[in-house]
Amino acid sequence: MRNKIITFPSGLKFIYNNDKNINTTSIVISCKVGSINEGSEYYGAAHLIEHMLFKGTLRHPTSDSISKVFDEIGAYFNAYTDTYITAYVAKCQSDDYNRCISVLFDMLCCSSFVSTELDKEKNVVIEEILEDSDSISSTCIAQLNKLLYYNSDYARSVSGSIKDIKNLTRDKLFKFYKTYYKPSNMVLSINTNLNFNIIKKLLDNIEFINSKSENIKHIHKPLINILKPPRTSIKKHINGIQQTHLALGFFFPFGINDVKSTYIINLLSRYLGQTMTSIIYIALREQAGIGYSIWSSIDTKPEYSSLIVYTSFEHTKLKKSIDIIMDRISTLYNQGISLKDLKKLQNAEYKSLLMKAENPMYIADYYANNILFNNYNNPFTITKLDTDDVNKIIKKYMDPLLCKISIITK
Repeated sequence: MRNKIITFPSGLKFIYNNDKNINTTSIVISCKVGSINEGSEYYGAAHLIEHMLFKGTLRHPTSDSISKVFDEIGAYFNAYTDTYITAYVAKCQSDDYNRCISVLFDMLCCSSFVSTELDKEKNVVIEEILEDSDSISSTCIAQLNKLLYYNSDYARSVSGSIKDIKNLTRDKLFKFYKTYYKPSNMVLSINTNLNFNIIKKLLDNIEFINSKSENIKHIHKPLINILKPPRTSIKKHINGIQQTHLALGFFFPFGINDVKSTYIINLLSRYLGQTMTSIIYIALREQAGIGYSIWSSIDTKPEYSSLIVYTSFEHTKLKKSIDIIMDRISTLYNQGISLKDLKKLQNAEYKSLLMKAENPMYIADYYANNILFNNYNNPFTITKLDTDDVNKIIKKYMDPLLCKISIITK
């Protein structure tokens, strides 16, 4: 695979990945805006705008006319909003690359925000908020994030509340959209079998991409200083639920650009609960017969990261579950990782990355998100480690006393 990176006059960064073994084109356009950019007057704006960009532009005045472009060629298209980023994705047969790219940039630069469509889409987002609130696991993780990212904009819900959505006017949304949706605030990532010059010729004819570069005048300066929470656990009671839900997490003061450290905590997540041979999975499910859903993951932001372990179980097993998990974490903290285990983890992680390398959309999405924050690291490069590297991270940041706990039970 060969890649090339250029910057357009507008400030838009374009990364092109060429793969002759595919017949498709995967497109991701990432924008450096999320819920942390909102401030109280605009809570929920980033996510609602993501929805509104599919509702019509001057060239494609209705949501149907936008969807028809993708549906008629059997393309995949979607979008997502996170705390610090919003991204728009499409995948098509390479013969149709021009239609997908053109419509995506039309949405990004020329969405119309028709008031009647906004009213309808507010209701859709409210339904999404309600659906998410019915998910006990999502509520448990959101509760944990309030402890991990205490007093910061990272602790808030990306979608905002129902009240927040109702308070957003068309004028507010349009101002937020025009503030942050600028080429200088975006990265375009394309993974394709097509020649670079074919893609570049199309991009050269899109006025939005070739406009004058503009600086962002932020509406709200993100509050990202993390304070020590007044407590280390939150317990919420919900009548009628069938299981107790438990999430534990550790906070790390490094993010996307600290490639080595984030790689280490990804290995630790794999070691703790990512697989069926991880130490918490074996201890809970195989040895104690507790829990069905057991997993761990890391959340990497520009400045910070967190490692989360989650499980759910029958209500009477709460104390035993916490004791088992904390025992495994304490053993890890006191004894560290052995060289044998580290080599196994690295081998598994590398093989996993090789499988991801066969997914063109994964590659496009990775570069779109990372280059937006000036991380140009190749995701498939082997990071050299020894046990001291890993155990220093464990000793510094994974003291069981630093663990945050979220519980939802009846």
